[in-house]
Amino acid sequence: VCVCVCVVISFTMKLFGSLDYCTLLHATLVFFQAITLNVAINSHNQSLFTIVVSNQFVELKGSAFKKFEKNNLFQMSCSDIRERFHQGILLLVVILRNMTDVLWDLAHLRELVLPLAIVCGSEVLVDWIKHAFITKFNSITSTVYREYTVILARDVTDSKHHLPAADHCDLVSRRMGFIPLPLAVLLIRVVCNSIPSSGQWSICFLVIGFLCLLSFKILLGVVLLGMSCSRINTFNENNGDMRSPLRHRPQSGLPTTPYIAHQAGRHSTAGYQAPNLQTIDRFTMCSNRIV
Repeated sequence: VCVCVCVVISFTMKLFGSLDYCTLLHATLVFFQAITLNVAINSHNQSLFTIVVSNQFVELKGSAFKKFEKNNLFQMSCSDIRERFHQGILLLVVILRNMTDVLWDLAHLRELVLPLAIVCGSEVLVDWIKHAFITKFNSITSTVYREYTVILARDVTDSKHHLPAADHCDLVSRRMGFIPLPLAVLLIRVVCNSIPSSGQWSICFLVIGFLCLLSFKILLGVVLLGMSCSRINTFNENNGDMRSPLRHRPQSGLPTTPYIAHQAGRHSTAGYQAPNLQTIDRFTMCSNRIV
């Protein structure tokens, strides 16, 4: 028994150690992205900033004129959502570092508005053109995005059951391929460096800030749950082909993740069937590729 316990403890320590190294490496790569964006915005030579903005238009070359199905478009939509959130965190890091260097002079913030707006606007423009081309040349109606919204809403509501299969952040993150830990590590480090940490007032500000963020998280969770239930109920009334999120609960204690549901669907039939939208996550193979 002691040997088994030692083996389990050793394996657990190695597993968490490898996870720590992966998180540190990922956070370092995200930090390099923030440095590149910060240098491009603050550089007097606009060449690097032009390259950063024009690099976003490379997405059009790789996806605009290719054949896409509804499943592939769902993966691309999830990837675009994750990419916009990731870019928003990077821009927040740039703002915090620049405002710290100028001692929070609001005049410098007005100088950052234009380049930040160009970065955000170019990202939105590229995504808009990309999705417009894909839906046009593949004869996909715009109503498919409502189905995508309902599927993401179900991921939020399914986690609120009495016996949830997984945490809500895990379900949504797996669906979008989003890894929150590296961004959280980077953001916490930048915030700690941007706020003075000496004196009693700084400790009070940190405690108040933590309580405000905790309250905002709870409020945001309630609002998202209400919006998700409203979207799903509206979809059920109009279509009648999707179950209500809060009336039915999982019948088994097994995790009902998209990957497990997709694998179960594959092994339950003799031939291969195209995966349903509800069983697709960010890294599910659709049409022999992952978008």
